[in-house]
Amino acid sequence: MNYQDIGVDDRAGWRWQVKPVVAALIGLNYSIPHQHLSGAFEPECARVVAFAAPHIQAPPEKVEVFPFDIVTPERPMEAGTILVVITGIAQWMSEEAFERFADAFGAWFATLKARRVLVKFHPHYPSGGIETRLGAFETVTDKRSVEGMAADINAEAVVGFCTTALVTVKLRRPDLRCIDFGSDFYCTYAYHGDRSVVAFLKASGIEIVEMGQDR
Repeated sequence: MNYQDIGVDDRAGWRWQVKPVVAALIGLNYSIPHQHLSGAFEPECARVVAFAAPHIQAPPEKVEVFPFDIVTPERPMEAGTILVVITGIAQWMSEEAFERFADAFGAWFATLKARRVLVKFHPHYPSGGIETRLGAFETVTDKRSVEGMAADINAEAVVGFCTTALVTVKLRRPDLRCIDFGSDFYCTYAYHGDRSVVAFLKASGIEIVEMGQDR
């Protein structure tokens, strides 16, 4: 979140009502942040721990960087194999908008001409059925996060949308090609039009493929 310019207006009103109550129940005090939603700019926050400094939304003097460890691949890379990371992006879009996004993603993915497609679903959110646009695929059953299984990824490319998991995978496996699809479209829905995340993706070495329409 600290790599995006997310302000207090980007949080649903009910959350502001619930947080003070929850904080009181566990013996804590809660103050609403005035700038970035993370609270990084508030005087109560003395330290922001991050894995990279570029584009982070926090006072520079508070930031401490602990880079991810680069891992050595444990398995040989398979040419033509693509790993698709599915997120719960459907929850932020209308059914019509999601169908447009899913169709565009499927059409673009077909141009990659993958020989083998691996799909890793989000553990908590439904996919919305976007995987049906990929043709034949194999489901990744590894329960670890994509970052956690970085050393075991044998695909030549990792493809996703609206997920910073691409960044952490790229930082742990610089040899992998990582591609984000549709930021010009999904940022409208997922981030209220804020596209600051795109700069962070680019700075981390992620390839950006736009859908070509923003709403």
